[in-house]
Amino acid sequence: MNMRRIDETLSEGLARMIALTAKTSGWILIALVLTMSLALGCAKQVQVEEEAEVFLLRHPFPQWVGKLKSGESDSESVLARFGPPDEIENRARGGQIWRYNLEEIQWPEDDPNRPNISAEGELKRRPSTQIESAWSWTKGAAGWFDRTFLFPPRQPRPAAVRMLPATVHRLELVFEADEILSDFRYAPGGGRAQVSGAS
Repeated sequence: MNMRRIDETLSEGLARMIALTAKTSGWILIALVLTMSLALGCAKQVQVEEEAEVFLLRHPFPQWVGKLKSGESDSESVLARFGPPDEIENRARGGQIWRYNLEEIQWPEDDPNRPNISAEGELKRRPSTQIESAWSWTKGAAGWFDRTFLFPPRQPRPAAVRMLPATVHRLELVFEADEILSDFRYAPGGGRAQVSGAS
């Protein structure tokens, strides 16, 4: 008799657990659908806002170099335009030599990792499409599920590394003791740069 009651109690408990799991799964599914819809709406709004900004096809570094004038440009204006130099050398007779090395990666036009170039030369992530945003959110949700319910959790894969052709902009500027540009040498050349991300 007691064994029968125990079996009935276990059966009832299992049935309740299954019902609760099904109910919870239903709410989770609803939450996933609502969140995905919200993500698509936000992605569309971000795309509209990004359309107002102007992006360039090539880095404006050569144009910046074309505005340099020996005897007129000073270190302050160069710093404001080019940013901090990659290397600084102090001259024996006073003054400094600044060196810049900028790798301009030649991204394939259809590469999803290709960034946008602003008029100030800043690299900005290309706005994701609605499908890309939804897929990114789905992968994040799947990762959360793995970390929460699976043991051991799925280990993240290391970022893929690849080499792409690049234009290397090499610029050397010579400043006198009064911080006025006396001479500069600009030598762009071909090369290859390492980037992370799938092709």
